[in-house]
This record gives sequence, C-alpha cells and structure tokens, in this order.
Amino acid sequence: MIVQLFDISKFFDKESLRDGLDAIYNLGIKGKLYKLLYMMNKDNLIKIKTVVGYTDEVSTGENIGQGTLEGAYISAASIDYTVNKFFQSSTDEISYGSLSMQPLLFQDDIVRLTTSVESAQSGNDRLESVMECKLLDFSLDKSGVLVPGPRKKEK
Repeated sequence: MIVQLFDISKFFDKESLRDGLDAIYNLGIKGKLYKLLYMMNKDNLIKIKTVVGYTDEVSTGENIGQGTLEGAYISAASIDYTVNKFFQSSTDEISYGSLSMQPLLFQDDIVRLTTSVESAQSGNDRLESVMECKLLDFSLDKSGVLVPGPRKKEK
C-alpha cells in the first residue's frame, strides 16, 4: 500500500469564482440558488481587524468568500469536480468489486491510495494535470508519501 498526501498551495487565495460556479452548475446547482451564490460572491468587501481597529474596506472583486459557508461548498465542489473528471477513466485506482476509490479530498488536501509505484506515478501525472487546469500548485513541503509496513518489505 502506498499513501500519497498532497497539499494545495495557497488554494483559497487563487480560487476562481467563475471556475467554482462552473463546477456547481455541472453538479446540478442551477436557477435561483446559482444566481444567489454568484451575487453573494461577485464583489466581496473586506476589512481587517487589527489591534488598533479596523482597516478601510477594500473590494476583492469576484472571488469565493473565505470563511463563509457557501464559499466552503463552492471550493470543495470546484476541486472535487475537476479531480473526478481527471480520474474517472483511471484504471490505476484501488477498487473493491466495481467500486473504484478515487482520490479523497478535504478542502485543500488530497489523499490517494495505491498499490504500486507505477500507479502512484500515474496518479501524480493526473493530479499535476488537475493543478495545471486550475492554475494551482502543490505545497511540496506539506506533501508526501507513506509506505506502511515492515522496513524489509518497504525497501
């Protein structure tokens, strides 16, 4: 077993609202709810609380609101939709019967299980394509690989 762990670098800073909305549209969120989500995120204003008070409000333009409930759903849907698209035809995923276990995602972290070095490399290539498509990068110092088992077998 090989456990691949990936962390997406500055995911919440680089996310595109249009990309996120495209993903939720393709997942079936349409009509009034879709428009509401767009309107809630089309022109965010932020101000930062400091020890001496708040800074002036600044417009961030179109982006997914960080720390908001809808922002978390749009973010999760956006990366999940793209990863599933890239892995849906993969024959390198661990499976149980007809159930294929694709990479697992939690916010800006991805976990992938595999059984061979070749399969691990294939997954790396697919995830690199996902990152290129989303204009994102992996945080290499927070990503890694675990190979559970006795040392002799590991070598």
